[in-house]
Amino acid sequence: DACVKVLLSHADSKLLLFPQGHLEVSARNAPESYRKGAARIVKRVQSLVNGQPLAYLPIAIYYKDTPEGSSLGRRLLHRLITAGLHGGKNFINFILRCSWRLRVLLGKQSRAVPPRQVSLFMSTPKYGVVVAIGKAIPAAQLPDDPAHATRLIRDRIVVLYEQARAA
Repeated sequence: DACVKVLLSHADSKLLLFPQGHLEVSARNAPESYRKGAARIVKRVQSLVNGQPLAYLPIAIYYKDTPEGSSLGRRLLHRLITAGLHGGKNFINFILRCSWRLRVLLGKQSRAVPPRQVSLFMSTPKYGVVVAIGKAIPAAQLPDDPAHATRLIRDRIVVLYEQARAA
C-alpha cells in the first residue's frame, strides 16, 4: 500500500525497487529470487490512474569483479582490503573488531554483542559497476497474472544484465 500511495501522490512520482526484494550482486537471476510485488504494484497503480501512462523501467546492475580497466589506485586498495591479517581475517573485519573493542573499552558497547562479519559482497573486490537501462514496459502490456508479469520483467533484466556484463 505504501508504494501505491507514493506513486499516486504526484503525477510524476517514481519508485525504485529491486524485484528480487534485495540488491542481487551474485548475478544468479534465478526465477525463484524474483518477487511478484513489483508487478502487483504496477498493475494496482495502473487500475487507479484512469488511463494515465504508467510503465515499468527494467534496470540491470553489473558489479565488475575483475581488475581489467580499473585504475592502479583501485587495484592497490582492493589488494590492501583483501590482504589477510590476524589468522586469515581480512582487513575490513580486522577494523570492525578493533572498532568494537574500542567501543567496549569506552563503555558504549556491550561485550555480549560480537563484531559483525562483512558480507561476501563487501569483502570481495569490486572494480566498478555498469548500469544498463532498458526500454520501458507500459503497464498495460504487462500480463494481469503477477507471476507471468514477473517472468517478463525478469527476462528483460536478464538480457540487460548480459549487455552490461559484455560492456
